[in-house]
Amino acid sequence: MTLPDLVVCGFDDSPQSLMAAHWAADWCTRLHMRLRLLAVSGTVGTASRDISRGRPAEPADQQAELSAQLEQVRAHLTESYPTLSIDSVVLGGLPADQLIEASRAGALLVIGTRGLGPALSSLLGGVAEHVVTRAPGPVVVVPSTLTRAREHVITLGIDPQGPSFEAARFALEAAERMAVGLRVVACVEAGESPDRAAMMLDDSLATAIGDHSDLPIDQRVVRGRSHEVLAEAAAGTELLVVGSRGRSGLTGLLLGSTSRRVVREASVPTVVVKPGQEQGSSRAAGRS
Repeated sequence: MTLPDLVVCGFDDSPQSLMAAHWAADWCTRLHMRLRLLAVSGTVGTASRDISRGRPAEPADQQAELSAQLEQVRAHLTESYPTLSIDSVVLGGLPADQLIEASRAGALLVIGTRGLGPALSSLLGGVAEHVVTRAPGPVVVVPSTLTRAREHVITLGIDPQGPSFEAARFALEAAERMAVGLRVVACVEAGESPDRAAMMLDDSLATAIGDHSDLPIDQRVVRGRSHEVLAEAAAGTELLVVGSRGRSGLTGLLLGSTSRRVVREASVPTVVVKPGQEQGSSRAAGRS
């Protein structure tokens, strides 16, 4: 896959969304992408209500205040990252809907573990769950415990028996453009053969690598529960990339149990990459 040129970061006045905005600005600067800060105030002047808690939409004065806050953040990021191309927008409507629409238009979404408006009461509740599960494109979840990476490595969680090639290609291209290494982790559980998993991992990577053959790749097969193995393997690295299994015929894409747990537990930004058409029937990374 080709990484999206535009990154859209959901923003409200929470510290978590501010942290996500800083991470997104750094990412865009390193990969020469454009950044858009997106705040959603609610549908002003209508009877629309928050989808999670039934709150009334914000009044116009709150929308103006949010616009002022967003402009302050944009100005601060511009000062901190002078080469960054950045704009900001405040829209009406529902936060999840606007972010998902940005994903449909081809943007990479970035969200904090909390924030994105008053609907969010837990990591994958309310707005965030709608965004992560239903956005058709990749979504980055930035944890509130984020610290500077100790290793210049991107971690890819992969299921060699049914790999998410979209997730693998995302990780490969990001690692190449960031000039960092790639750590590929496959998990085996009780009764599974590590040697067989290693052979299947070799085959899966050979299919996905393509033009990235010069990239330094560290392959690991680790026994344990997938979400725990991936969270531990990714600790201190730049990024964790996992696939997500979709199911046709439903209202939206479903986030698999492993992907959901990884996003909850990882201490690094986690990218959830949705399956492409060519892999819609495959099992996603880490049995997601």
